[in-house]
Amino acid sequence: MAERIPMPDSLTGSGFTRAQAAEAGITQGRLRRKDVTRPFHGVQATAVPETTLARCHAYAVRLKPGQFFTHQTAARLHRHTLPSDDDASVLHVGAVRPADAPHSRRVRGHRLLTRGEAWEVEGLPVPDPPEVFCQLGADLAHEDLIVIADELLNRTALDEQAARDRLLQVVARIRRVGAAALVRAVRSSRRGSRSPAETRIRLVLDAAGIPPAELNAPITESVTARYLGAPDFVWRAQRVVLEYEGDQHRTDQWQFRTDIVRYDDLMADGWRVIRATGDHLSAAGRADLVRRVRRALEQAR
Repeated sequence: MAERIPMPDSLTGSGFTRAQAAEAGITQGRLRRKDVTRPFHGVQATAVPETTLARCHAYAVRLKPGQFFTHQTAARLHRHTLPSDDDASVLHVGAVRPADAPHSRRVRGHRLLTRGEAWEVEGLPVPDPPEVFCQLGADLAHEDLIVIADELLNRTALDEQAARDRLLQVVARIRRVGAAALVRAVRSSRRGSRSPAETRIRLVLDAAGIPPAELNAPITESVTARYLGAPDFVWRAQRVVLEYEGDQHRTDQWQFRTDIVRYDDLMADGWRVIRATGDHLSAAGRADLVRRVRRALEQAR
């Protein structure tokens, strides 16, 4: 059996083309060996790219001048939250008209009117985050758009209303598919939620007519002014707080123990503590959560 020729360092760790392989002295026969994968048309790699970042780096060798990653792919590179059922294996690649965008296996091309501001993430070309948000207006549901809008508000140093106005300006800059959905999402966004689940719970409470809470607002002990924490939702006048507990609150022993002490301290200072989990984002769970919050606020009157 012929000895396998090792791939040179210049061709490992990312994607490469057949032309690049030939320049490195690799034959076509060597490229047909099982240890060379073909993640995209015209792209070879020495390992299957498992993450969006790895897929983009692999495909980058195929990008033509003026092409860049867009839509859901760019959103992932910007570390925005997308629905769990979105297919991350498909790369979205765009170009500004009249240039052509690529279309091939696992690559969806987009011919766009604008790129927005040219950014790079890990050396990969993308539009700026507000422009990426606008690209998703026709693809994502209302709640999913608000999740990203909340993330954008949390990441800017601008005043909250100024940041919201800035997003609306980007939406209105050109004619867009999904513009109305984007406007609704921006107007429903708020700064302060620290996770997508907190955003979704806020929307559930808003839809039920629950008075707006302060988000992740600090609380100090009444007599000593000792810091008691910053619960996810704070109704200060009623002395009611709501905490969303992701699974790490159960599996992380330090977090679990810290929560016990923190809740005891809040209750000792006269606060009512309501706890919610991922189950409260189901249809039945949402109704139960609204009932419990409404009851606590009414009893505090």
